[in-house]
Amino acid sequence: MNLEFLNPYKDGTPFHPAVVHLPLGVSLVLPLLALLAAVAIWKGWVPKRTWWVIVLLQAMLAVGSFMAYQTGEHEKDLVGGIVDDAPVDAHEEAAQVFSVTVYATLAVSIAAGFAQASRLAPVAHLLVAALSLVIVFLGMRVGHLGGRLIYVHNAAQAHLPEATGSDGADADADGEKKSGGGEKKSGGGDHDDD
Repeated sequence: MNLEFLNPYKDGTPFHPAVVHLPLGVSLVLPLLALLAAVAIWKGWVPKRTWWVIVLLQAMLAVGSFMAYQTGEHEKDLVGGIVDDAPVDAHEEAAQVFSVTVYATLAVSIAAGFAQASRLAPVAHLLVAALSLVIVFLGMRVGHLGGRLIYVHNAAQAHLPEATGSDGADADADGEKKSGGGEKKSGGGDHDDD
């Protein structure tokens, strides 16, 4: 599924780097929030329905993970001629493990939400907190491998003017055209501004 139609950046900026930060950011706060919610519910400091906030955050993480994976598939097609398959496949496989773990943790979170009256609810809450911590480390691995694609394997070249067929002018943050001057990594000459 190509989600590029959702890309608000009409200047050729890839959507994947923007999308991946949602699941990574949410995953960083979830273990602590899940643990705090578990303890607060167990101690009776907050109502049991508070757990549904954790479920909502897990759902946000799952949606963000799905979007990141789908936009990554689009990027995979673009970098195919630039980067060897092995580092791309490693990043994709790590993303799959991350996503499956996120979806499984969401399922456990929902089950814990419906099992609030059970004596096993505190165990389920702690399991969600533990799985959320695992997700942090899985997310760090996916991010590390993605960063290596850009900074070590030069995957960003897929978006350079010579790869995209643009005239060498880039849009700045305000959408204004600015000079594409400077040196090209591919050893090409200067660009003429029209």
